[in-house]
Amino acid sequence: MQISVNIQKKSMLSNKSILQVELVFYKFLKREFPWLKNKEINLSLEFCSSLKIKKLNNQYRKKNKVTDVLSFPIFQTLRKNSAEIKHLPILDIGDVIICTDVAKKQAREFKITLEQENIHLLVHGFLHLLGFDHEKNQREDKIMFSLEEKLVKNIYKVLYLK
Repeated sequence: MQISVNIQKKSMLSNKSILQVELVFYKFLKREFPWLKNKEINLSLEFCSSLKIKKLNNQYRKKNKVTDVLSFPIFQTLRKNSAEIKHLPILDIGDVIICTDVAKKQAREFKITLEQENIHLLVHGFLHLLGFDHEKNQREDKIMFSLEEKLVKNIYKVLYLK
């Protein structure tokens, strides 16, 4: 298995962070999603303005407001094996779009670096691409945020960010 995070604006995350995110995502998928073991997995990451994310949020979610991160999964879920993905050697799992304006504001609010906030938002978006959805119900909310916390902690641990 191989995982790649393709980033539109490299300057928003350091190369060290990108490599660590890919490593943690790889270990997570290997452990939790064994049916993906022989796949090359790609996701796209883009950083944008408040104006653009508000337009996207309104267009795709009918919410006319700025948000911190949006995810656009290719598959409804990857949480279980399916015939849809069985014979695909390469899986493009979708796009994560992070609003730089909101990320900067939240980094200040949470007293963390912008790098940390971008990592956290990327992890959140990644879990949505896999089919996790905290808005579905309370049980899903607990599952997703527990996984999010573990993944972020594992990334921070190696990067010595927190």
